[in-house]
Amino acid sequence: MTETAQYLTDRLNNVYDRFLASLPEITYAKVDGNRWHLSVDSAEPLDPTEEIKLEQFKDWLKKRMRHIKLPQLLIEVDNDLHFTRHFLPPTQSQSRPADEIVSILAEVMAHGCNIGPDTMAQITPGISYWQLQRITDWQLTNETQRAALADVVNAIARLDITSGRGGRKKQFILDYMSQPPLRRQIRRGLLKGDHLHSLARDVAFAKRGRITKRDFYELMKTCSCLTLILACIVYWQAKEIGRVIAECDPQKSGIDFSLLEHVSPAVWENVVLYGEYFIDRNLIR
Repeated sequence: MTETAQYLTDRLNNVYDRFLASLPEITYAKVDGNRWHLSVDSAEPLDPTEEIKLEQFKDWLKKRMRHIKLPQLLIEVDNDLHFTRHFLPPTQSQSRPADEIVSILAEVMAHGCNIGPDTMAQITPGISYWQLQRITDWQLTNETQRAALADVVNAIARLDITSGRGGRKKQFILDYMSQPPLRRQIRRGLLKGDHLHSLARDVAFAKRGRITKRDFYELMKTCSCLTLILACIVYWQAKEIGRVIAECDPQKSGIDFSLLEHVSPAVWENVVLYGEYFIDRNLIR
């Protein structure tokens, strides 16, 4: 057995030993013969006092977080991470030509917001349909989209205080069944996932959120670009929450900092998802 295999075997055995030792006190999971029987944890909502404190925390953050439009948000994230480098032609991979990056971000929004390249070219000055179509045909591949998303997701993981949770699947399942705090943490993550689904519906706003494309690869482009935009929003919001907390000292304002785990970065009240409407007063007669 190799050293790595021995390490993983010992680690899993330790988890089994810990699980079996705590089995008499575990009410969530029981073994009956050869079958597992899982119960449901009782809901653990915040008490009224904590709910009030949480709303105060959210209001405190809301007043201090910057408002930003989606194109500017994507630019800021790309300035941090340079995820658009994966979409650049080989001849431009060592540089950051602004015009090409603008076109790439416009194409990502065209698909992710369900607008489409044709409409995006009409509402975005200085960008033609043929520029966007070139990016779609030659640069927005499955591989480049996965690589760009990986950059943003890895950056989110570096910001996330829970990123240290690791281990193999079996280990996680045993810990989940035997540790109520871990189950509560996972449920809180799922609730934040609900926020993410709501955000996705608002980002893909065009055509009333209906994806009408029939081609499989076009569908994949839309879904991949939407996922990339969502990841950028979560990254930017998480960084912005960190900036506000670092600069404004919530405890000095009487804010209960322990409630941070109940605050989701998948919110968007301060992110303007829709485009500008220019009403030319000179045309009024």
